[in-house]
Amino acid sequence: MANAMAMAAQIPSPSSPFLRSGGADARVSSFSSAGAASLSFRSRSSFTRRSIRVRVSGAAADRPAEDASGAGQSVNEVHMIVIVGAGVAGLAAALAFQRLGLQTLVLEKASDLRAGGTALTIWRNAWRALDVLGVGEELRNQYYLLAGSHVVSLQGKVIHHLSFGNCSRGGLNEVRAIERGALLEALAKPLPAGTIRFKSKVVNVRKGTKKTYNEVELEDGTIIASKVLVGCDGVRSEVAKSLGVKEPRFVGQCAIRGVADYPAGHDYGPMLLQFLGRGTRAGVVPISSTKVYWFVCFKSSSAVVRKVEPDVLKQEALEHLKSWCKKNLEEFSSLIENSPNHTVTRSALRHRWSLPLVSPSLAADGVTLAGDALHPITPNLGQGGCLALEDGVILARELYNAVFARKSMNAEDMDTNIKCALDAYAKQRWYRFFPLTVKSFFIGFLSMLELWPVIYARDSFGVKVALQPDRFLKHTLYDCGELPIPS
Repeated sequence: MANAMAMAAQIPSPSSPFLRSGGADARVSSFSSAGAASLSFRSRSSFTRRSIRVRVSGAAADRPAEDASGAGQSVNEVHMIVIVGAGVAGLAAALAFQRLGLQTLVLEKASDLRAGGTALTIWRNAWRALDVLGVGEELRNQYYLLAGSHVVSLQGKVIHHLSFGNCSRGGLNEVRAIERGALLEALAKPLPAGTIRFKSKVVNVRKGTKKTYNEVELEDGTIIASKVLVGCDGVRSEVAKSLGVKEPRFVGQCAIRGVADYPAGHDYGPMLLQFLGRGTRAGVVPISSTKVYWFVCFKSSSAVVRKVEPDVLKQEALEHLKSWCKKNLEEFSSLIENSPNHTVTRSALRHRWSLPLVSPSLAADGVTLAGDALHPITPNLGQGGCLALEDGVILARELYNAVFARKSMNAEDMDTNIKCALDAYAKQRWYRFFPLTVKSFFIGFLSMLELWPVIYARDSFGVKVALQPDRFLKHTLYDCGELPIPS
């Protein structure tokens, strides 16, 4: 990128080895159009003092890497952008930056892509983001296009039908369920080799003494510094903790999920089924001609999720459905029996309401969040993964336009523009995710009530009022926008 290369020395070239390796003998120079700026990285050994030499317009200065660390520890690597977590949000952000010509380092604590979990319901707003990232067409060809949703009562009666094509503004609402592993693979495949670094668990996040770099410490003692740090490390995010953000709160509900496998095919059409019970609810979402995603949500007094055998989880799911009518129970029994053990999971449902003037800032000093680390949300709207995909596109665009699209910039201006870009991103995303967090919570709360008069009102007219297409599907019309064309 010509413009990014023309910046001051503190902005290394996105394609340079400096951003890719940080190895023991790595050295790189980044020159402006006048040849006045350079940046080098030197090391005497993997465990000894490292220094960074910055020369701007002929003025040179040495900055020992340990000066950036409050604890006096050596920095092993320096990168422009570091992303913690290779989930949906982390990979979406990395791919968005890659589309703009910017190299990132993604730190993932697992030994490979976290294909665990079952499936994600991807709505129109997320398909828009996937198309911007360039992987939408590859994915949509593998999965069912869902036509609508049937809401079924405890007695097995269809009490409401919602057509995904009835939202008058914008036409058909594209909805598909995607296996989580397939989504992660699609997002990771276009990334350059070495972008994702596995077995890299972050145990500490801090500011260096110079306050211009953020540092993450890995479990093995490696210290990595960066100008921009993005926490995509889930609901118990280490990066979020560094911002003072509290862990999400348990909402008093748990969910057991699975994917049923029918090699010879199944009889479910392209319809999402939602079952409303008394203190429980469940769903069936066809994924493809041979696979069906299902879930059972129920009230729980404990958020502790112990490791238990999948067969025990299957029995627990059926136990929560025992009061349902015979037809509904038989349907779920078949789904659960045909689910391979590795697809069955149990999780506690959590959320966080980030309130203005009360909650800590979601962006500060070159650090921000994305995905569940930014907006943990209950699954009642199917928007958790969708919001994460939006995050990646919008974050990359804001940062690129504020920093990398500029022809030249000194160090102070760069830090200021990074701050402004991340503040703008966090503000924009808050206005998007906060109403959905509230809406999702109340939908889950009302659908799990146990008083019979309330259940009668819910099934008689409440569902029909709440699920009016123009009202219920309005949030799926959101457009994350395009990525700029790199210059």
